[in-house]
Amino acid sequence: MSIAIRSISAVIFDLGGVIIPSPSKLWTGLEEGLRLTKGSIMGAIGNLIPQFEALERGEITIEDFEPLFAHFYQKKIGFKTALLTNNFWPDRAHRMSTLPVRFIDTHVNELFDVVVESCRIGIRKPDSKIYEHTLSLLKVPANKCIFLDDLGINLKTAKAMGIKTIQVKNTYDALNELELVTGLPLRSYIPGTRMPTKGEDLPADRLGSFLQSEFGMNPKNVLVRKFAHGQSNPTYYIKCDGKEFVLRKKPPGKLLASAHLIDREYRVMKALHGIVPVPKVLLYNETLLDTPFYLMEYCRGRVFTDVQLVGFSSNDRKQIYDEMRKILVKIHSVNLTQTGLDDFGRKGHYMKRNLERWLKQYRASAIEEIHEFEQLTNWLSESIPNKERCTLIHGDYRLDNLIFHPIENRAIGVIDWETSTLGDPLSDVATCLFAHYIPPSLPVLAGLGALSNEQLIAIGIPTVREFLHDYFIECEIEPITERQWAFYSAFVAFRFASIVQGVYKRHLQGQASSHLAARLRDVPRKLARIGLNIIESVEKRTHQISQLILHPTELTGKAADYYRRVKNFVEHKVIPTEASLVQYVESDKQWTPNPVIEQLKQKAKSDGLWNLFIAQNIDEQGRYGKGLTNVEYAHICEQMGKSFFAPEIGCHWDRSPLSAGAAYKQSQMTIGHREKKTTAAPTSSRRNSLVLFPNFV
Repeated sequence: MSIAIRSISAVIFDLGGVIIPSPSKLWTGLEEGLRLTKGSIMGAIGNLIPQFEALERGEITIEDFEPLFAHFYQKKIGFKTALLTNNFWPDRAHRMSTLPVRFIDTHVNELFDVVVESCRIGIRKPDSKIYEHTLSLLKVPANKCIFLDDLGINLKTAKAMGIKTIQVKNTYDALNELELVTGLPLRSYIPGTRMPTKGEDLPADRLGSFLQSEFGMNPKNVLVRKFAHGQSNPTYYIKCDGKEFVLRKKPPGKLLASAHLIDREYRVMKALHGIVPVPKVLLYNETLLDTPFYLMEYCRGRVFTDVQLVGFSSNDRKQIYDEMRKILVKIHSVNLTQTGLDDFGRKGHYMKRNLERWLKQYRASAIEEIHEFEQLTNWLSESIPNKERCTLIHGDYRLDNLIFHPIENRAIGVIDWETSTLGDPLSDVATCLFAHYIPPSLPVLAGLGALSNEQLIAIGIPTVREFLHDYFIECEIEPITERQWAFYSAFVAFRFASIVQGVYKRHLQGQASSHLAARLRDVPRKLARIGLNIIESVEKRTHQISQLILHPTELTGKAADYYRRVKNFVEHKVIPTEASLVQYVESDKQWTPNPVIEQLKQKAKSDGLWNLFIAQNIDEQGRYGKGLTNVEYAHICEQMGKSFFAPEIGCHWDRSPLSAGAAYKQSQMTIGHREKKTTAAPTSSRRNSLVLFPNFV
């Protein structure tokens, strides 16, 4: 392997026919799909060869020649890499993307060291000048490069210049040949991993002997790769004797006493096996390597580092975020006694203790004073919640710490339990939703901050309010105020700033586990600014009520609480009884009170879902109603309108001369379901009247 790697320093990829399907194959498929005569598109293209070549040199644009698009899927594998393609300008202004897919255009510099496009430099393959240009950008001699293309005419020129070539006729053969040349196991490539650099490598021989003694494995050919994602504890993929493992260890060097506690990580994952989806942990060891580590089974699946989930459907995004919330509810519902985790942390005052802990860690890592951080610290210190729940918490619950099934939107593993403990579960929820506040300009951390609530809903990602609403219902707990939520969200900004400061300090000391650490100098300040923005936004809205709430997710405080409770009451108490209520309406008892409705009325009254219609402006002291505005009440009416019977059960939600039964019968007549006349309902002297069709309010 080492000989092969020294002989090749760079790999150059064609785009069409190598990384994405060739245009000719796409055209053939298009002919079949449109039921055109075989070869008709290629025949037409044959008459336009000069124009097509001019298109690829950038002399004409796609507005003059119809575009063909395909999805990019090739990953960077370790060497210097280049993309060399004949392509064209989509527009005459030369401002639009020249690459087929938005993902390529926005992430191309992360995937390739060099990108050469024919339309941008005015030269196209197989002109030798385009290869010379590519080699000069790579700063690699021709005999150290290998070029993959699907067209022999393009390879011929490159080969004559001394570049090794592979003609891509099918993926399997091309990968097989590239493996032989580079010595890399491309077909068994593990996404998200790379070869360890000097100082990161593990002693493969010692690991092999250890695995042999522990599991009886053949110690030869131990493959070690490092996971590139993550900044804290170095994590490795290990393959030995056909078995796959993940090894997670403490970083080397002098460390903060309360950080990198992988022994706790091992303990909690072992306790949660079979309760919460976690990889199966196998052993913990403190002596084999330079730092303690634990070994777990490799969990093959998908890890999403892009919180926007580009390329997914709205339905997929919704399922993924719903699953993330449901797993979090599971974690916060773990029975501490049954799992042996009752002593996993101190109970009570978690936020106060955590604030002090992260402030101490920040002070130990600080290299300069950050004014924004000090402001944030002061506000948090004065705003610590008086009450908090105590459950098992993950400590760093984010989308990229979940492993999803390879093809299903189902979580099969929660990872990175390093900071797990007993504490306030809302700190986990705030961590989970912090991406909603992060602007796209912030390096390292991915964010959704540029998207409005309407845009999030449109692409299937829940807003903060929607996520919280469902979380509170599933946990069966009362919602919190907007100011309380601001504390938890701002605290996450504070905690992340402290963590990033520590990572950057380790980088300066040569101990960082990621090459991205060098980019973190200004990130703590930016994170503190995000926290302050959250606080300032809430304080500006204090005692202010929106004049137009267009969506129930915009409801706050008690309005959001009543909305949730009425919605829950209608869906779980009223709608399940509708069949029997309709039968009663159709019977000869229709003009006598229905005992089921009377029972539900009493339940609604005892639950405080009574007189909701009395508006705040006519009952400022809240003596008769609940202090809701008409706009807030309108959204609650939408929930009552799901059933003809719900408004009568709520009593005094509004007034109407009809009972629910009469309203039902009237609606049946209106829509043509009943043909014979019905006797008018007698006027009721009782006060349990309803709002008619409240869903139209």
